Amino acid sequence: MPTSHQLSCPPHGGGPPSRLAVIYCVRGSLANIQKTLDCLQSQSAVGRIELVLTADSPTLLQEAEASVRGRGVLVDPRFLLHESTDLATARLMAAKEASAEIMTIAEDHSFPDANFAEELLEVFASCSRILAASPNMHNPNPDSPVSRAQFLLTHGMLEPVSSFRRTEDVARLPWHNTTYRRTAFLAAARDAGFIQVESLLQEEIRRLYPQARFVHCHRTALWHVNMSLLAPAVHHAFDGGRIFGAERARYHLWGFGARLLHALAFPLAALLKVVRCMPFLWDRRSIGRSLATLSSACLLAFVHAMGEAVGVLWGKGESAMTYTRYECDRSGFSRADERHLLMSGVAESEPSAGPHASRSRRATA
Repeated sequence: MPTSHQLSCPPHGGGPPSRLAVIYCVRGSLANIQKTLDCLQSQSAVGRIELVLTADSPTLLQEAEASVRGRGVLVDPRFLLHESTDLATARLMAAKEASAEIMTIAEDHSFPDANFAEELLEVFASCSRILAASPNMHNPNPDSPVSRAQFLLTHGMLEPVSSFRRTEDVARLPWHNTTYRRTAFLAAARDAGFIQVESLLQEEIRRLYPQARFVHCHRTALWHVNMSLLAPAVHHAFDGGRIFGAERARYHLWGFGARLLHALAFPLAALLKVVRCMPFLWDRRSIGRSLATLSSACLLAFVHAMGEAVGVLWGKGESAMTYTRYECDRSGFSRADERHLLMSGVAESEPSAGPHASRSRRATA
C-alpha cells in the first residue's frame, strides 16, 4: 500500500512530466469525436499527449483509428476494443493500458483551452504531492436554467476567480473533468465502481496518501456543455444518484441498518447539497434568473438523492449502462440551438456577463 513518505515536492526546475494520457471512450457513434480531436490537435503540448481511445465495436474502432491517424498530429495513439456498454469499465481498462504519468478522461461535451495539457503537466511537476487537479470551468450554454443548475451543482466550485496564484489547494474536486497522477488513480481504483463515483476515488486517494494535495488550476480552463432539456437531465440525475448510493454503501460496507437510515434521510441529502452550492446558484444581480436556476437545482438534487436512496437499498441495477448513454451523446440532450457547440470547427466564446457567468470571486470548496 502506498505511504505518505513517498510523496514529496521536487526542487524547482525539475521539469514537467513527459506526457499526458487522454482517455477517450467512443460508444455507439463517432458523431461527437471530431471536436475533441480539434482540441487535442490545437494543444500547445500536442507532442506530449498520449491518446488512449476505446470503442465498443470493431467497426467503430477502425473508423476512430482512421479518423485519428488521418490528422497525423498525435504521437503514437493507442486504440482498444472494449465491447462492454459500461463506460466506467472501459475507462479503467484504458487507464491501465496508458503509460503516461498524468492522465485525464475526455468527454464528448467538454473541451479544453489550448494550454490545458501544458499547464496541467507543469502543475503536476511542481510537487509530487499533487495527485489531482482541475482547471477553471466555463458553461458555454448558460441560457437554460437546467444547464445552469447542472453545471453549478457539479462545477460551481471551479468557476474562474480573481487570483494571482497559479493553483489553489481545495478539499475536493468534481466527479468529472479532474486530472490525476495515474499511479495514485490506479492504486485507488479498486474496480470500475470507483471510476463511476470519483468522490469515492478521491476519498480513497486521500486515505492511501495522507499528504496528497488536490488543486484548482487558475491558468487554464475547460468548456463543459451541459444538458439543457429537463427530462433527460432528471433521468441522468436519478441514474447518477443510484450509482453513487450503491457504490457508497459498498465502499463503506454498510449493513442493513445503515443502508435504511441513509435511504430514509435522502431529502436531507438533497437539502444539504443545495445549501452547500447556494453561493454558486444564487446571484443577486438577477433574482428571477437565480430563482429559475435554484428551482432546477432543487429538482435535480432531490431526484439525485432519491436515486441514491434506491441505490443504497437495492444496488445500481442497470444504471451504469443507462448513465453511459447520457454521457456519450450530449447532443441528443441539449436544445437544438445549442448543438453547434459540440460541432467541429466551432470555437467556444467567453460566457456572457449575465448571472452565473464567470465571477471575480474566490472559489470555495
